Amino acid sequence: MAKQKKMHTYMKMDYSEDIINEITDNDYEGVINEDIENVEAKTPEDFPEKYDKLGDPLYSVFGYPSKVYYKTISRFIESYSNKDDTVLDPMAGSGATAIASLYKQRKVIVNDGSKLSYFILKNTTLPIKPTTIMQAVDNIEDKIRTSLKELYSVPCKYCDSMGEINYIMQSDIYECPECENEFPIYGNESEKKSTYKCPKCSTKIRTNINENKKHRVMRRKPVEVNYKCDNPKCKKTNYKIKVNKDLEIFWDKILKKYEHFLDELFLPNDNLITDRWYTRKNGWPGINKGAEFKEFFTKRNLIALSLINNQIEEIENNDIKNQLKFVFLSGLIRCSNRMYKTSVVKTYYQVPSIGKVQNAWFVFERKLKTLIKSKREIRKFPNLTNLDYYKKRIKVMNKDAKKLDLPNNSVDYIFIDPPYGSQIGYYELNSFFTSWMDGIKENLEDEVIIPMETDQEEEYVKKWGKSMEQVFRECIRVLKPNRYITIMFHHNSDKIWNEFKTIFDKLDAQFIEFTDLKRGTTFHTNRLSDNSPKSAFVTYIKEINKNPSNTNGKEEIIKRKLENKFDDISKKSFRDIQSEVIKIVYENNIEKVPSEEYIKNIIKEIKKNHQVK
Repeated sequence: MAKQKKMHTYMKMDYSEDIINEITDNDYEGVINEDIENVEAKTPEDFPEKYDKLGDPLYSVFGYPSKVYYKTISRFIESYSNKDDTVLDPMAGSGATAIASLYKQRKVIVNDGSKLSYFILKNTTLPIKPTTIMQAVDNIEDKIRTSLKELYSVPCKYCDSMGEINYIMQSDIYECPECENEFPIYGNESEKKSTYKCPKCSTKIRTNINENKKHRVMRRKPVEVNYKCDNPKCKKTNYKIKVNKDLEIFWDKILKKYEHFLDELFLPNDNLITDRWYTRKNGWPGINKGAEFKEFFTKRNLIALSLINNQIEEIENNDIKNQLKFVFLSGLIRCSNRMYKTSVVKTYYQVPSIGKVQNAWFVFERKLKTLIKSKREIRKFPNLTNLDYYKKRIKVMNKDAKKLDLPNNSVDYIFIDPPYGSQIGYYELNSFFTSWMDGIKENLEDEVIIPMETDQEEEYVKKWGKSMEQVFRECIRVLKPNRYITIMFHHNSDKIWNEFKTIFDKLDAQFIEFTDLKRGTTFHTNRLSDNSPKSAFVTYIKEINKNPSNTNGKEEIIKRKLENKFDDISKKSFRDIQSEVIKIVYENNIEKVPSEEYIKNIIKEIKKNHQVK
């Protein structure tokens, strides 16, 4: 993207100050009375690039599907707006635009229809004192830590002390089709994916073939425990041991002692949502259709999480309570059976055949450290030197993006990362978290989504387009004349791309710039075989008198542009070339994005001209 662009002259209709100042003290009930500690104001250039994306606490504080790095957004905010302008993100997700705007000294309005997103938005940017949070955690630890330590106890194999579980590896158990030996697939992996070797006769079995599922005799049995022992007699603090019958009996006795909490404390009893976006008849992989969310957790972790959650809910100060609830929710996936050996997938539900079940308290502590780091970082942002000033810089809304409660011509710049049809069902995925928020449910009717695998069907494309047109019309309505909107957009379907382009062809908006996004930067698809979606930031300016689309010479323009880049495109994948074609369409004001078949024929013709097989 080009350096700072020359801003167009625009009408001075500054409603933004009034919008921001509509925030009331009730939005931050119970926050610390004293001002935020004074910090020397810095310009963005003063911040050292000490974090990469994954190491940046402001990025990693809450895992959210298809999350955009705020420093990526900040480049666009800096190019298309001025200091103290008001930035809007009407589908703000986990709040990257809010962080980027504060980082670049802009005011910001962030909105999302999701109840979970609204909660995340409210708690991500609040510059509350870390010491205040830690005091509350100390009180919780005093009340339940002893019980949790017993709940996660394990007799140390090497001394007379009790160890504490770090995590337990669980594994599906298979019967060997040759020797009938039963064995855990964990620890018996072969060199090929989803292929495991019988430790007795070395017969290999592929578990991703339906025919072989009949050899599975048990789902997710504990097979190995990693624990720490604080006894100085032990030579090292962390051990791995196999789970045997004696250890299972020991754990059963402890669980019986604590299982009464499952009747006394709050549990996530909401049902998993199916047949709306994810359309497979048997539900999600590894979890039954219509299952309750509590079935994603082992009994031990369900008890531990209920104890932690109960203590958080008893905190009187709402801001401290919400910050710790934020920490609690951010660690839920890693406390669940959705974990693989080392990673977790956030873009769909799955209980994998091998998984790591972590100590819920240890996860809470790690997530707490990330939150504390994020608070220290955000309290360094320019001008956030007192709470009153902060409250004048940000407004958080929980509205349907198709009906924003904002005046006409009132915001200076819009950045939006909308849903791309069937790619991710955010509200369904968010329900995993809101199931732990008593009385909070996602309003599924307001979500812009179509069933998975339907984005090539004209009926569903139009359905998605109808909803998104309402959203984009609202964006153009509230945007000041001659100001900019940047849309982050991905899709492999030319139909979805053309629906998107058609919407903006009808609006009072003129195309400005098409900026490629590097693959793998922010997007995760549900289709495991489809790992190269087209990616772009498309920027428009609100402009009533715009140039009409060019309907002539489409093939010649695309062919000529690709031929000029032959040496480059000959080394690229089809998806990369397809992305280049979309860019050509936008930059040359061509009416439509061509189909895959159309592009392939042009590529074939170019290669033929260059005598390439």
